Amino acid sequence: MKLVERISQQNSTAPAGFQRSLIGNGAQKKVKDSQAEGFQQLKLAVHNRLFETLDVTRLESLEPALASQKVTEAITAILEDEGRLLTDSDRFHLIEEIKNELLGLGPLEPLLWDDEITDILVNGHNQIYVEKRGNCMRPTLSSKTISISC
Repeated sequence: MKLVERISQQNSTAPAGFQRSLIGNGAQKKVKDSQAEGFQQLKLAVHNRLFETLDVTRLESLEPALASQKVTEAITAILEDEGRLLTDSDRFHLIEEIKNELLGLGPLEPLLWDDEITDILVNGHNQIYVEKRGNCMRPTLSSKTISISC
């Protein structure tokens, strides 16, 4: 019996909800990909507008807390001008990502603030390793942030 025949036979005996979940996974993945792409496009648009409205050289002379506050205010104003509807969580993530890119080390910034991480090794834009609790592991790179799965 061929693999295709076995799969179709199993699907015919599987509950209806199971079949639907198999079919729906592709659609859910496409929705998530389009959401991630939309988030990146919005982030790029805000980034570009931010460079038009802020004097980045002046930000370097400000205290870090004041610079962070000014960037947050500018991003919030840009998002209001754009008229984009975002959840509070997405708005927070967008603001944090842009602030980290502008004022810090981008996606590495959350890793620097994690007290359990003792070492960060960067071999390239997509090859990052961290030492956490004595174990070397590779964090998961996503469209929004770097996360570590232990």
